[in-house]
Amino acid sequence: MERDNIEILDEALRILALERAGNTEHADQEMSLILSNDSLLDMPPAKEEMLFVALNGIVTTPSLGQVIQEKLQQLNMTSAELSDIVKLPVQTVDKLVSDDLYTNNVPIVLFKNLLNYLNIKFAAAEKCIHKTFELLQSKVFNHDVNIALAPAFRSSLYTPKSIAVPSQRATDGKELFENSEAMEKYLNRLRELLND
Repeated sequence: MERDNIEILDEALRILALERAGNTEHADQEMSLILSNDSLLDMPPAKEEMLFVALNGIVTTPSLGQVIQEKLQQLNMTSAELSDIVKLPVQTVDKLVSDDLYTNNVPIVLFKNLLNYLNIKFAAAEKCIHKTFELLQSKVFNHDVNIALAPAFRSSLYTPKSIAVPSQRATDGKELFENSEAMEKYLNRLRELLND
């Protein structure tokens, strides 16, 4: 099939172009361009440059964990020492450093203290938090896909029954915080707290 031969960069630029169009009147135009399977070589140079800059910004943005880890190295400090100073449990700091925790699962006042102590401005933190959110969402998506791809027959040989039967899974309430709307509300409140 010819569609399988599309270069990855072309596909990434198409997705970014559609995302940039959003709900504007240009969204239909962008969608028809994507579905036409034409190469992006016909794109005006100014728009192509804009998309490359945006794509580069997305790829090069560090995650929150990377930024915290870098700050800890600059301060020659361990996560346990940081934990004592900002009054967060060591496990929470470690999970933030390894990008294994949704930021909005951390009490907002304590997270504000963490940002203030590490001297991380809100604008930089917001980008990093979004990057970490995307990383965590992709982990969840990949985990769900792996469960869905398990054979339906003799599933007990491949996955535990608690995973194979979703109705039996226990939830811990984290799902309430693992969505973009909750994250945006958290970031808006964090912005207000940091600007006070």
